[in-house]
Amino acid sequence: MRVRGYTLVELVVVLAILGVLFAVGVGALMHYLQLQRLRAAAEAAKSVAVAARNQAGVESVGYRLAVCDAHTLGYAPEGSDACSAGKRRTLPYRARVELKNADCSASAALLRYSGRGLPLAQRCLEVTYAGRTRRVVVLLSGKVEVP
Repeated sequence: MRVRGYTLVELVVVLAILGVLFAVGVGALMHYLQLQRLRAAAEAAKSVAVAARNQAGVESVGYRLAVCDAHTLGYAPEGSDACSAGKRRTLPYRARVELKNADCSASAALLRYSGRGLPLAQRCLEVTYAGRTRRVVVLLSGKVEVP
């Protein structure tokens, strides 16, 4: 009588192949999750810039957007502190944000909107998570893009 089944060598080979596939899959999944978190943080920064623009247009007063700390953006009407008196939003996943000038090379103090909701100067928000950076660009036309 012959017993059917798998030998120990066959089972070890199958487990080794599954282990390699699992290791590759976990690395790809972690990379994908980091990119998705970076995208979510950039979209959050974009939504703050759009909210400040819209509020300036609705109230017909100048607004200013500033980086309160490495993870938080705030905006408030001109003449008040954007970080203490205004609305604040912390980026998800503790992503870092930095406000820069138009070509994203040098740091800028803040982003000002006119009473019509248009920025007074083009600015760039650099969002960083897990060593990767994504830019949010505020154009002079008022459009906010995540290229």
